[in-house]
Amino acid sequence: MAIAAFAMMSKSLLSVLGQEALLHDAIDSRVNMPCRVNIEHGVQMVGPDGMTVLERSVATIPVSVNPKVGHELTHPDGNYRLDVETASNGYTKRFILLPMES
Repeated sequence: MAIAAFAMMSKSLLSVLGQEALLHDAIDSRVNMPCRVNIEHGVQMVGPDGMTVLERSVATIPVSVNPKVGHELTHPDGNYRLDVETASNGYTKRFILLPMES
């Protein structure tokens, strides 16, 4: 019962905060998965040295589209490559984004 509630909550969250986007497989360009993605800019994260604070753009993507590091994302905010997976709750994954040249 609780699992269904978490799945519905994740879907509802992205339906409100997310925007339409396309996730592209970097190896097989024929794979384009439409999805709703929430991007946050200026997210503060601790750097690898544990002392530096870095600002990054982070995307929350549903696991149903099977996002992976290296995939490309076309979003109204721009084009990005998924760089580092920072979190997963079983329903969504969060990735640090690298902007791609247009």
